[in-house]
Amino acid sequence: MKFRIVLITLALLVLTSFSVWAKSTELQEPLIKVGLALQQTRVTVSADTAFFLRTDDANEFKKVYKAKENLSITIQGGRLAVNGIPTATSVIRLSFSDSPNRGHGGKLEQAVNEADSLNQQGQFIQLNGKRYRGVIEVRRQAGDNTLTAINILPMEAYLYGVIPKEISPSWPMEAIRAQAVAARSYAFAGVGKHQGQGFDVCPTVHCQVYGGRDSEAARSNQAVDETRGMMATYQGSVITAFFHSSSGGHTENSENVWGTPFPYLRGVRDFDQDSPRFVWDRRISIAQLTELLRTAGLSVGEVTGIELSPLTHQPVKAADRGVSGRVKTIKITGTAGRVQLSGAKFSSLLSLPSTLFDVSIARGEALPALTGKSARRGLVQDSSRDILLLSGKGSGHGIGLSQWGAKAMAEKAPLGSNQFYKEILAYYYPGATIQRWYK
Repeated sequence: MKFRIVLITLALLVLTSFSVWAKSTELQEPLIKVGLALQQTRVTVSADTAFFLRTDDANEFKKVYKAKENLSITIQGGRLAVNGIPTATSVIRLSFSDSPNRGHGGKLEQAVNEADSLNQQGQFIQLNGKRYRGVIEVRRQAGDNTLTAINILPMEAYLYGVIPKEISPSWPMEAIRAQAVAARSYAFAGVGKHQGQGFDVCPTVHCQVYGGRDSEAARSNQAVDETRGMMATYQGSVITAFFHSSSGGHTENSENVWGTPFPYLRGVRDFDQDSPRFVWDRRISIAQLTELLRTAGLSVGEVTGIELSPLTHQPVKAADRGVSGRVKTIKITGTAGRVQLSGAKFSSLLSLPSTLFDVSIARGEALPALTGKSARRGLVQDSSRDILLLSGKGSGHGIGLSQWGAKAMAEKAPLGSNQFYKEILAYYYPGATIQRWYK
């Protein structure tokens, strides 16, 4: 029996639409709301210096608390309670400001600015034991009687907590600067993605990983400061600047992963050969694959064949693969039927680093030995059945900036350069330009 297979990268995040923001006037640095603790029954807050608790409704009240004083916020009778004492509101904010901070107007901005000033002096609000810049909002989530804690802070301060979570602060500075611009553009274009939940972005890979003050590093903060307000744009609009860890030698066209073509998200040759996941392998028995399909509601009986074009040199030209070789569709035949899956779906079933790979088939007793990380992370084998051997490349969805590729480019930047990051970004986002969006 012959098997041919490849998988497409499971996107770290999939958007239903791709946003661009046009620049009509000179903008100020925007505030961003980050949903930190979702569907909680209790959160604890404190601060390094005296802080204020305020409501933002018609029953507005304020109370000041001492430095290091811990508050426990819960829900009682559909309202927020502080240290067991019910309030008359469903939304409260904790800040260093003694002035009202209702809504999204100047008062809230004033509270955030005052917090920013104290942040620079090393004083922060803490949520569940972790420090954050800006102010913290706690609200009752309508419909499920749980709490949501939200961090409201300036965009640049937000990026301080993002960049070291997305790229190593020890890497060449030009790569970190490129990541800072990509992350800023991605966040700006994604503002409002979670509007229905009361915030703009979440702190996970669905948006961008965010760790607050405790995740910051000096070199990544420097990269943010040195690129302040800089955005990747296309025809005057900020782009959704997707990025990923390692493409496996070639990035991908956006339409081959999410179905929508964008001129600045084109596949290009990559330089990520030093990535620890530039090549990888996995193995899975036919029995395991059959069971995974059944559990997913795709009962084709025992798998007897997989149809997919063989992986060739990049760029790839095949109807069921993208330009990088990532799978768009894959057909699986079994004793009880046949099914066609997207590469992303098949990748998700097997929990693979990417869907850029080829396979071979071997009998259990004739399997070559896996070594190193592959041996520890490989799926359990069934030596009595046929085994699929998956030989893959890369990690992530393969769209836009390749972080390991950016590192390789940065290592060859002209000595003393502090603008080479723009060339890195122009390479991975063809046709895009880098411009300062705000001061």
